[in-house]
Amino acid sequence: MKRKILAVGLAAAMVLVPAVGCSDAGEAEDVSEYRLDAYMRPVWEGTQVVNETAMILRNADGSLPEIGLLYDIEEVVAVRNYALDKLYTAGEDYSVRDGKLIISEDGAIASDLALDYDGYYFPVYREGDLLATGGGGLLSTEASYGLQGLGKWQISVTYTHAETDSPIGVPQTHSEKFQRTISKLESGEQTNIVCLGDSISAGWSASGYTYCNISPWCPPYFELAAAYLGEYYGNANVNAANFSVGGMTSAWGCEAAQIASIVQESPDLLILAFGMNDGVSGGLSVETYRQNMLAIVDGVREQCPDVEVVLVSPMLPNAEVANMLVNQYSYVAALKEIAAERENVAVADVGTISFRLLQCKKFRDVSANNVNHPNDFLHRIYAQTVVKTIADIL
Repeated sequence: MKRKILAVGLAAAMVLVPAVGCSDAGEAEDVSEYRLDAYMRPVWEGTQVVNETAMILRNADGSLPEIGLLYDIEEVVAVRNYALDKLYTAGEDYSVRDGKLIISEDGAIASDLALDYDGYYFPVYREGDLLATGGGGLLSTEASYGLQGLGKWQISVTYTHAETDSPIGVPQTHSEKFQRTISKLESGEQTNIVCLGDSISAGWSASGYTYCNISPWCPPYFELAAAYLGEYYGNANVNAANFSVGGMTSAWGCEAAQIASIVQESPDLLILAFGMNDGVSGGLSVETYRQNMLAIVDGVREQCPDVEVVLVSPMLPNAEVANMLVNQYSYVAALKEIAAERENVAVADVGTISFRLLQCKKFRDVSANNVNHPNDFLHRIYAQTVVKTIADIL
């Protein structure tokens, strides 16, 4: 499956201004629709966060929990539903206490979005549920074909916070490994960017993915990253091709057919993102995963020796789902070994970012399907991490 994207650049004078309308230099803005500049504003930088998501799930006793975000809230700019088409009212629908969002029991958020505890956790597993790690079942859902998935119960919060270190860290930039790609972007020469991965890289479950198609229509991470690179460098000549397919593993990725698909695009930059499906159930061994990923890199470089490579470590899946979280985080070290062994290869370490993210938030806050697919907020973090790895432009 091949999907092509053309990233059309804006005038350099426009795109070099950081996050137009959301800059720390100005007043924080309610972002009520998808906008590339706002959505690519890194969550680890500055004192504003745009449209951070959180799910409204009642406690077992029926009460509404405090909603903790990545940072303690200093001031709320806006609270909206996941689709961003409904704005909630401070004092009526929510308040802030000790840096947390407090949902009003008699407000619109509670009536619109709050899911009862027993609509999410089931004491006895039933066919169609997700099998829970500790027994019983979990809510099974997906953002697909116009359905919202977990977004049906999620809010999007734009807020300011005190200047502080990022709780998820800051991805390391390896621009020295991407000089050829950066040079072509800067010069306006056609830059071929290719992605190969599983369902996350294909686009599940970004709201703007073809098979999701829900508001606010945020593109998947690969499209976000390619578009941002094109616009930042004022370059309308980015050729982006995506060969990712849902359900696939690194073993599929190193097959001759996939290597040939990549090579035919004459890639300048290759983004490889496997590991989610490799790690489930029994879990592919770390060494076999490493060999598979290395085989893709070497297989492409036999015919495209100058290609520069980003290896994307996978986000962590829902640990509450049985047999899902097995080896995914162990693959980070394998990817870093490859980056150390091969020139012009670097790791965009989404795995470590998501591990830290899940110390602050629940998996259901940043997923669309409650298993292993990111929602818009986490697709944005994927894209920001990839771009930050390539060049220090975020």
